[in-house]
Amino acid sequence: MRLTDRFDDSITIDGKDYALDLSFDNVLRIYELKDDDEIDDYTKIEYMFEMLVIGGESLDLDIEQKSMIIERIFDTFINVKNKYNDISEMQEDQEITIKKVWDINKDAELIYASFLYDYNIDLFEQQGKLHWRKFIALLNGLSEDSPFMQVVRIRTMEIPKPNKYNAKERETIRKLKRLYALDQEPSGIDRAFDAIARRLGKAGETSGRRTNTD
Repeated sequence: MRLTDRFDDSITIDGKDYALDLSFDNVLRIYELKDDDEIDDYTKIEYMFEMLVIGGESLDLDIEQKSMIIERIFDTFINVKNKYNDISEMQEDQEITIKKVWDINKDAELIYASFLYDYNIDLFEQQGKLHWRKFIALLNGLSEDSPFMQVVRIRTMEIPKPNKYNAKERETIRKLKRLYALDQEPSGIDRAFDAIARRLGKAGETSGRRTNTD
């Protein structure tokens, strides 16, 4: 993102421009929808198209066309580079594996707390307002002291090789890694964050589209 950029959040379909809803919370709901195993792919595409393309529900397009448009929106507007992308690791057998060190949904509590800590930004108050690209830029700029960055550091921390002096240090690091592992059950605050996001999503569907603000 450059400071001279303008957010032209629109897409042309059959010669007509349609505005897109790229508020950060709407994009997060898209990711939640993608990961929902209880919803079939056909329904996901229908929902995603209506969530992203304002007025898209009135378009007479087949599922393949909608899928291609969604892919185009992701490639052009949503897939923004961030410094927390999965980290490649070289294993002893020289094969490269991908280690996931964060999750946009599972780390919701930490991200919320970190935005409040570093920027005094309440993400709940910014729903429907804060643009996705601004959200990612702020996420990339979180300080090393923020709760989210401290946990990322723990997840990427190496356990030192054992010697007669560091048994306690090694055990402490192991405990911290287990505590903040991504495969653990979400905390109560995480579940509350997700539940509120889902309720807001349902409310948005019944009350109509919000107007984007850059």
